[in-house]
Amino acid sequence: MIYICKVGENRPVKTFVGHQGEVNAIKWDPTGSLLVSCSDDSTAKIWSMKQDTCLHDLKEHTKEIYTIRWSPTGPGTNNPNQPLVLASYGMWKLGAFSTV
Repeated sequence: MIYICKVGENRPVKTFVGHQGEVNAIKWDPTGSLLVSCSDDSTAKIWSMKQDTCLHDLKEHTKEIYTIRWSPTGPGTNNPNQPLVLASYGMWKLGAFSTV
């Protein structure tokens, strides 16, 4: 489980459930509206803060994923016209995907 907490609150404001293994890393996208997580279950998941759901379940890996990173491109960056890219030991181009 991934818990989104607010300082000063007793309970999480959001909880994301979906990985079958231990979650190894989470990162916010440049706009703060998406969260990506990677896990021992060999998947990376993109979560929407607006929709409270998993938008994408990326299953291309065959082993555990220990780290993940958003590119410094897309909305909210110095390169807003370039597509948003997500990288681990592979890369996913996310330019056509909606954050609504």
